[in-house]
Amino acid sequence: MQYVNTPDVALGDDALVIATAAEFEVDGVTPTGVAGKPTLFVYEQGSRLADNTEIALAKQINYFFDEMAHNILDPVTDPKPWDLYFATLNYAMTPSATDLPVFGTATVEAGATLTLSGAGNTAIFQALETTGVGTGTIDANIIVTDAVNPGVGVEGTLNIVNDLNVAGTATYTWDTPTDLVDVDGALTVGDGMTLALAEAGAAPETGVALPLFSYGSLNATLDSAILTEVNIDASAVPGWGSVDDMFVVDDGVDEVYLYIAPTLLWNGTSENWGDAKWTKTGVPDSPWASLGHMSVQANTVNVAAAYTGNNSALSLTVDGATANVNVTAAGNLNVIRDVDVTNGGTLGVALGGTLSANKVNSSGTTNVSGTLNAPSGLDVSGGTTTIDGGSTLNVPAVNVSGGAVLATSG
Repeated sequence: MQYVNTPDVALGDDALVIATAAEFEVDGVTPTGVAGKPTLFVYEQGSRLADNTEIALAKQINYFFDEMAHNILDPVTDPKPWDLYFATLNYAMTPSATDLPVFGTATVEAGATLTLSGAGNTAIFQALETTGVGTGTIDANIIVTDAVNPGVGVEGTLNIVNDLNVAGTATYTWDTPTDLVDVDGALTVGDGMTLALAEAGAAPETGVALPLFSYGSLNATLDSAILTEVNIDASAVPGWGSVDDMFVVDDGVDEVYLYIAPTLLWNGTSENWGDAKWTKTGVPDSPWASLGHMSVQANTVNVAAAYTGNNSALSLTVDGATANVNVTAAGNLNVIRDVDVTNGGTLGVALGGTLSANKVNSSGTTNVSGTLNAPSGLDVSGGTTTIDGGSTLNVPAVNVSGGAVLATSG
């Protein structure tokens, strides 16, 4: 049991509040100043503590006993607060029938199965790992608090027959390109989990899904299919590029994967964004890929469909006197970072079309007749930007500098 010397503490989302502070002190007249603040709250085993990340390995009781009450209350004449206090002590010291076993490291050799029985077929482990090439299986519902490593140093799969909860304090070490955690039931990825990339070989291909987890269902914090609260540690693989270009992504069906943003250069003439007219790593006519650094240096690309969510672009550069990106009336393009229009490039958003980006920076030609969403603004530093009277401009500010021209029409 923990003694809390102030009721004004962060509890986290999983705390069970049992009692709150009264409005007045024991004299019934003096305001406490903390009315309604939690004075008794509990974390059950397996729940998240106040930081919403660390897992309670055993039940934890948090009790606030006001200093004034501590000195004034007589357990004989006014036993109610003391009754609550001693009931709390009793609860804290009484083992629960649902207490889960807590273990250290579960090491399962490829081809073997570890089956747990009792306690609802559920346990807490500090670490999970498999050894040898192949699949090691655990038949249980598992909470893991510190470490996950399928296939230590070799290509391996850890299969969880039931549910797996990876706490936000855990690190998933991915040290071969086919390592996989295969969860038959519900996969929970806690906010703050770290993916440690430790593959010693060459960098994997960019723009392809590199599976990390498979699942029956997923509980995780998502933004446009990206698991935004997963930390990626790429310090052991400096040749893989910037960690800012690495993402953990949900396919929305049954897989969570690592994705390294590709750089794609348009090599078409006047085709559509989704056509195989992009050059990737020197190979022309490659397929379009999501979450890519998209570069148009010549000719025209038409955005005539929706490219949003996990089909968004990471960035877009329109650079060159003949470079033209045209978002048509049927187009909807989402760019997670910035759009840069430079060196005479042209960007157009037709009536009915939508372009969304963090920010649009234009020193070329930009024409907006449709909808432009740019929460970090529109920066016009050169060339001509035209905003049609029938357009929808959702930007906090438009900044015009240098010899740039900002015009309106319609």
